Amino acid sequence: MRFTVLDGWRGLCALMVASHHLGATWSGFDSPLVTSSYLFVDFFFVLSGFVIMHAYGARLRDANDVGAFVIRRFGRVWPLHMALVLAFFAIEGAEIVARGYLDTKPRGGGVDDLPLLALGTNTALVHVFGMHDRPLLNFPSWSISAEFWTYVLFAAVCFFLPSRFPAVATAMAAAGAAVVAGASPDGMNATWDLGIFRCVYGFFLGAMVHRLFAATGDRIRRHGGLLNAAEILVTLAVVTFVATAGEGPASLLAPFVFAAAVYVFGFEAGVLSRAIRCAAVRSLGTLSYSIYMVHILVLTVIVNAAKVYAMAVPDGFVRVAPEYGRRVMLIGEPWAMDLVFVLYIAATVAVAAVTYRLIEVPGRRFFNGLASGAGSLRAGARLCAFPPQGLLGAEDRPTNGGKA
Repeated sequence: MRFTVLDGWRGLCALMVASHHLGATWSGFDSPLVTSSYLFVDFFFVLSGFVIMHAYGARLRDANDVGAFVIRRFGRVWPLHMALVLAFFAIEGAEIVARGYLDTKPRGGGVDDLPLLALGTNTALVHVFGMHDRPLLNFPSWSISAEFWTYVLFAAVCFFLPSRFPAVATAMAAAGAAVVAGASPDGMNATWDLGIFRCVYGFFLGAMVHRLFAATGDRIRRHGGLLNAAEILVTLAVVTFVATAGEGPASLLAPFVFAAAVYVFGFEAGVLSRAIRCAAVRSLGTLSYSIYMVHILVLTVIVNAAKVYAMAVPDGFVRVAPEYGRRVMLIGEPWAMDLVFVLYIAATVAVAAVTYRLIEVPGRRFFNGLASGAGSLRAGARLCAFPPQGLLGAEDRPTNGGKA
């Protein structure tokens, strides 16, 4: 079963994260909803736990299945991540060459003071473990590193402690929440240093939500009319919460708020679910991972173009506004910045469509093939070790439609 509506939610949340990172004074720039949209990353974590539990919760009982699972999940996140790591490394290198040509002083954070270790840690997907003193290269990828190792932890729990999964998952989620609450100065806005704990908190909560969903689904579906009201109420709750939580203690409740949304919209039965099933939102859901991963690359191109324009036209209309407490772009009238926002979102979706087709899909197929091939080799080895006594007889044929 594919949760189409939840996929659509993921696409919309990816656009909200992209909007949050645009440092330009468009109409929604300083709205509370946009400034706190970093919290939608926690929706990704909760949804990931829910979906992975649905797909694999009962299947990771064999070491071979665990190995195939890890290969598949690595192949789901690594190819696009690695392509962007190389792209950012190339951009940083080009900036170093340009600064040398222009005889300007190097700024902080470029390849000139970036240890090569960063390339290695990003390649190995271990850069979420606080190995650097700041986010490097494509900084949203801290969450990809966190998710991959949380997948591994999930598989280990399913394999070694299947009968105790509820207790262990609850303890994992509680431990992750406790570490973030005790160590993060910015509430849930913990990324490259404490992000693994933030991910464990949301992911294992999402896994437990799926268990609740599976246990109560039939009863809830009998009262389908209530799901219309539930979808509207939970959507209002999400918007209100994100707009008011900020980076304070209240933000620590984000995974629970998103867990409620995942539970309700998992039934895909209400009026809002029907709206989210439209082709445009379904497409955003399909592209959601690429949108999330490429938006900083698109933003980097926009910012660098603005810098070049400012250098070429010193009295131009690109300037910095310190009154916002951070560097932002101000370009002409407010409508001009709204146009920049629209172009930024459109370019992000367009680039995401290309990376999805040229990197995500081929990369996933390649690693899925590796996982399937490894399974076939293991099956062949078992047959060689324990050869059948004769040809496959009717009594030996699978009775489940041919599925292993």
